[in-house]
Amino acid sequence: MAEGWCWWYRKYAPEDVILAALEAAARVARKGLWVDSSPMLPWEWRALTSFVLILHDGLLGHYLDYPLIIPIQEVFYALLYW
Repeated sequence: MAEGWCWWYRKYAPEDVILAALEAAARVARKGLWVDSSPMLPWEWRALTSFVLILHDGLLGHYLDYPLIIPIQEVFYALLYW
């Protein structure tokens, strides 16, 4: 936390003044995640990366008539056993 490589997840530790102080110090010092002026929240990143939008059929070589939205776990599973 002191080096800025994790977030204080307030939902699970709302009263933790030590975590609050460590995150605040890392932000001020612009360490780790806080080098970026607006780092993406981890729960937002997970929401964005949990699905894959497929617009092109790589096997047949043409664009699909409608996009497919597939859970990313299924894509990794398909690639693993392809």
